[in-house]
Amino acid sequence: MGRVKELLMEMEEHGYEILTKGEKYVCPHHFEDKYLNQYIETYGETGVCSYCGRKGTVFDMSDLANHIAMTISINFNDIDSEYLPLSSSFFDDEEEQIPGIKQVGCYAVPESTDVYEDTFEMMEELGLHTDCDSLNDDIDHLFEDKTWIKKDPFELWWNQKKELQWQCFSDMVKHSRRFTFLAMSRVASNDDILEDLCGILRNMDGILHPIPIGTTLYRTRSLDKEPNDSFGFTDITSAPDKYAGQCRMSPAGVSMFYGAFDMDTAVAESIKMANEKALVIGEFKTTRELTVVDLIPLPREVSIWMDKWEAVSFLKSFHKDITRPLMNNAKEAIEYIPSQIFTEYLRWMFTDKQGRNIDGLMYRSCKTQKANVVLFCNNENSHKWLKLENLSTRK
Repeated sequence: MGRVKELLMEMEEHGYEILTKGEKYVCPHHFEDKYLNQYIETYGETGVCSYCGRKGTVFDMSDLANHIAMTISINFNDIDSEYLPLSSSFFDDEEEQIPGIKQVGCYAVPESTDVYEDTFEMMEELGLHTDCDSLNDDIDHLFEDKTWIKKDPFELWWNQKKELQWQCFSDMVKHSRRFTFLAMSRVASNDDILEDLCGILRNMDGILHPIPIGTTLYRTRSLDKEPNDSFGFTDITSAPDKYAGQCRMSPAGVSMFYGAFDMDTAVAESIKMANEKALVIGEFKTTRELTVVDLIPLPREVSIWMDKWEAVSFLKSFHKDITRPLMNNAKEAIEYIPSQIFTEYLRWMFTDKQGRNIDGLMYRSCKTQKANVVLFCNNENSHKWLKLENLSTRK
């Protein structure tokens, strides 16, 4: 409660005018930002909108104003309250250019920092503008008309810090310290990024995905000759450990089951032999319920009004990084190392809130943009997870 009281005091200091409770109600049909509308739908009650007269789900405007003002107060501040250095400390005149620094009024701020010249611009950029003038006025009156800037503008957003930390970790394990980084101090090694990732995955709704018994998965194998009649489950499932090759989520020698939920994606993802004579497609059914980390449902757009928006933004960036297409086989051996380490950490170190391990990872195919899955089972134990339903061959 201490932090909430602090924020409320900040809101009062900055002149936020909170509406009287029960005075007005708003429905989820006005805001440009869908997450604000979803917030109203989730926490609203049946009533009549004070702005358009619609009957249905409405939300007390004073409570929404508190939510808006609180979110703004956490993330932004008026520029005069940020104790920024004066531009005269850096610039001789208004025409001078300094890489990485820009002049905003009498202040010097980082070039990349978003600055809103007035409240109207901030409302527009943050999706607070609506199709209703009276609603716009009520929101506009929450704030004094000042120049707005990110809080602590010389600091990165939390998600940007994590993205940088992941990139530093990736560079280290690719080019410097691959097998002993866990022996380093946490600060020096960036190894806490793996635990941070696991913490985000553990606590974000919809990330842990059940795969029911009887789910169909497809997997392919390229052959240099036609398959004979004895070709079966052990030939098309996870490769034997000694034959397991370099893959996106597993290094050579570590066997895992790579599959897809549709045949076209499995075929597109197949590793073709130079002298391929046949591509065998295996259709499998899962024989036990599986739980996987699923990175695919992450929203396309990130909004400050969504729950845990910085964590979502970081996960999207992370997912994009570990699924980007690579064309050079020699380069893949290096570029796959960070995702291989992450997957191994996920396999052996991650547990859900109940302390249970998971069975695999779902990620987006860079070939079809549909779902791929890697299951943590090798050639010897995959029969406990899957059964082969059908084999077909493409020449």
